[in-house]
Amino acid sequence: YTIDVKTEGLYTITSHLAALIGGGTFQIAVDTVVSDILVAPTCYSWLNTKPVSTNMYLNAGVQVMRFSVLDAPNFNIDKFEFDLATAANTIELNTEDPFFAYQNNNNELIIRKRQNVDIEKYSIYTISGMLVHSVVHPDAIVSVPEHQTPSGIYIIQSVSNTKKHSQKVFVK
Repeated sequence: YTIDVKTEGLYTITSHLAALIGGGTFQIAVDTVVSDILVAPTCYSWLNTKPVSTNMYLNAGVQVMRFSVLDAPNFNIDKFEFDLATAANTIELNTEDPFFAYQNNNNELIIRKRQNVDIEKYSIYTISGMLVHSVVHPDAIVSVPEHQTPSGIYIIQSVSNTKKHSQKVFVK
């Protein structure tokens, strides 16, 4: 599918699916952003749909969206809805911040680097100072699995060749 994203930001993408028996899996990809693996629900019908949602950070512009069925049982696709959860300009309240972080629907911690910022390393610490995860030479988007950051307060520190920056984040 070809889509035109008008505003860069975090979107809730809802797929409306129908399946006699649920359990079929799929993924959505928009440009280079790929969703988590999603599961079609049991609807006891091929016509009555149920929503399945995921959050994805999308850049503005015309892009290709791919819907990939990964595993059976089969299901029908009725429609997709894209709802802007948070625009990029409202997420990045402080233009000095080299990154921002949020939690997706699978409770993964997502760290997104601002454009034109060179970050050499991310380190994630518990509130008591214990290092729980680090990434050297990170990509533009880093996904930290839920098991590495269970519910709590964390400090994310970025290091570049010119400065260090820290942010406190709350993980549900």
